[in-house]
Amino acid sequence: MEGVLHVLPAHVEELLRRVVVDPATTCLVIDTFFVWPATMARKLGVPYVSFWTEPALIFNLYYHMDLLTKHGHFKCKVKLKLF
Repeated sequence: MEGVLHVLPAHVEELLRRVVVDPATTCLVIDTFFVWPATMARKLGVPYVSFWTEPALIFNLYYHMDLLTKHGHFKCKVKLKLF
């Protein structure tokens, strides 16, 4: 996972710099799970669309984690800061 977070972005940025100069490139479709592609798209001045690649149930769990924790459905002793 460390390679995806630290090594891959440099290689992807190099590739994107070549791709975005093509007029046919109108936007980037990026995985919502990773933060760095959105940062890279903004850096390159390219519009992007965030695409959720996991099942909708997982999105729903992440989105409502505060309520799940508050009502005792998720018994985690660690304070989570999501979104």
